[in-house]
Amino acid sequence: MLAYIVDDDEDNRFICEKTLTSLGFVCQTFENGLEALHAASLTMPHLVLLDWNMPEMNGPDFVEAFRNLPGSNKANVIMCTGENDKSKVVQMVNNGVKGYIVKPFSKATLVDQISKLGLLSQMRKEAPVA
Repeated sequence: MLAYIVDDDEDNRFICEKTLTSLGFVCQTFENGLEALHAASLTMPHLVLLDWNMPEMNGPDFVEAFRNLPGSNKANVIMCTGENDKSKVVQMVNNGVKGYIVKPFSKATLVDQISKLGLLSQMRKEAPVA
């Protein structure tokens, strides 16, 4: 499964990529929403881990534009951000975000969110039998 990690912080991208790769995801990383949106117009990911505050295009603007792409309704978007204002969280959920993690977060929290979306069990079903 393809995962996009969209965050302007290099350390956050590295940690998320390491975690997702260990779970079996193929990862692409992006420094801002504009880069990720362009990539998604060519290849739709199964999962997007998305920061809120980034240059060029922030998380909310990315979600709005992303949800207009064909096939994006099948992609799972998880916000990974320091934004914890309840009204903003509700806004993002209403815009199609499936999960929300407040930074800093642990590997276990990230795995739990991905598991709740059913992606880990789906990957096990799709894995080739040896």
